[in-house]
Amino acid sequence: MFMPRPADGDWDALVEQREEAAEDVTSLGAEDLAMWERIKAGVADELPDAEEFSTDTHRELTFEPLGMQLSMYPGEIAVTTAYWSDGDEARQTVETLRRLAGIVERITGLTAYDPQSDRAFLDGDPQDAVNTFGTVRAMLDERVAPPPEPLEPKRKWFRRR
Repeated sequence: MFMPRPADGDWDALVEQREEAAEDVTSLGAEDLAMWERIKAGVADELPDAEEFSTDTHRELTFEPLGMQLSMYPGEIAVTTAYWSDGDEARQTVETLRRLAGIVERITGLTAYDPQSDRAFLDGDPQDAVNTFGTVRAMLDERVAPPPEPLEPKRKWFRRR
C-alpha cells in the first residue's frame, strides 16, 4: 500500500489512521480519478494489456500473467500479487513490483509500504522479497499437495481352514 512515509517510523499507527479516515469516504473524488489516470498511464508499459475494472468506489488494473493488481480505493492505493511463483519467476515478479512501486511513488509522492516486512518496499533488499515468494510457495505446495496414494491392502499369505 502507498502512504506518506511516517516521520516516526511507525507504519502500523499510520495504517490504522488511514483505515479509520477511509471509513468516512464512500467514493473516489475528482482528484482521486485524475491521479488514477496518471498512475494508469505511468504503469501502462509495465502492465501491458492489463484489464481495468471501475466503480464509483474504486479502480483496479489486473495483470493476469503475474497475478498482479493495482487498485485505488478512497484513501488507499495498493499493489497486490499472487505468491505462486518462485526462483526466476519470483525474481521477475519482484522486479516488476519494484518498478511499479517506483512509478506510483513518483506520481503520487507516497511511499510503497510492505506490511509483510514492515518497511518501505523499495528500502528492502529485493532478494528478501524473492525469498519470501519461495517460502510462501513452498508452504502452499505443502498444504495443497495431493494426498498420498492409498496403501495397497495387505494380502493374506496364509490359508484359513
